[in-house]
Amino acid sequence: MITRIDHIVFDWGDTIMKDDPMRTDAMYLWPSVELVEGAADALARLGVRPGHEAVCARGFPL
Repeated sequence: MITRIDHIVFDWGDTIMKDDPMRTDAMYLWPSVELVEGAADALARLGVRPGHEAVCARGFPL
């Protein structure tokens, strides 16, 4: 039985963060990003709370 999850990895674009197909630069360079609908609730259910560090796959803080 799993009692503790230490890491969760998500694909970046349109899985956890909204992707803007009009932008051609890397998402980590965007001035702001938005969660997809339901992402905040899913993260809360997984135990990710405000103040906890979340890092995208390339290692850049969210």
